[in-house]
Amino acid sequence: MRQNLENSVKLSYLANLTQETQEPSFKRIVEKARLDSIQIGKHNISLSEFEAQSLFQLIKMNYCNQFIELGSLTGYSGIFILSALVEGGTLYCFEKDLKWIPKLEENLKEATQLNENNSKSFEIIAGDALLNLKEILNSGQIVTDKKVLKFPKQFDGFFIDANKSAYLEYLNVAIDLLKPGGVIIADNIFLEGSVWGEETQKFSKKQIEVMRSFNQMICNRELFDSLILDTTDGMVFAKKR
Repeated sequence: MRQNLENSVKLSYLANLTQETQEPSFKRIVEKARLDSIQIGKHNISLSEFEAQSLFQLIKMNYCNQFIELGSLTGYSGIFILSALVEGGTLYCFEKDLKWIPKLEENLKEATQLNENNSKSFEIIAGDALLNLKEILNSGQIVTDKKVLKFPKQFDGFFIDANKSAYLEYLNVAIDLLKPGGVIIADNIFLEGSVWGEETQKFSKKQIEVMRSFNQMICNRELFDSLILDTTDGMVFAKKR
């Protein structure tokens, strides 16, 4: 309990160091997305302020343009990603649960309007992320009942925060879609300590085994240059060689 409290105080302190540089309009949209996640009972799986700021800085420092987010919920993390992209950048949000998409779209629309040139954009792709990624890899497009979405051949980055049992499969597809020097950022890689043996009833044996394999692969120096951030539940930043 004490360790959790100390971590919470530490992360709040670190988040406040950078929060003062945020514009009031940006803070308002971020807070709205946070409140939306609270209203649907999913705020406990959203990023902390420090994690969101870390995500923003990592993407911005790598000048990402075409970026994929796996697991978008109400758009809290997506707002940070979108604001970090270079001018003309596009965020592709993959969200399985149709219930969250109206709020996600609403919040991201507001975020795009913060950009003076209004040059950044987003696309929301509903359904199973893994199946959709494989379709993009195979055909370069996704056909919906409304339109045909065409995608670039390679992307500048991925943020993985979706089905924990599929992390390794996400990574295998992401490698093929990622350009050399592209980045992968993933959250929850500790699974509350399960990956190193902490006992918890929250995660299945499959989830733990998959995450261990994911961690080993993303830290493979032949594939990536990687850095693990000791956040609340672990975040990894990796750059494709």
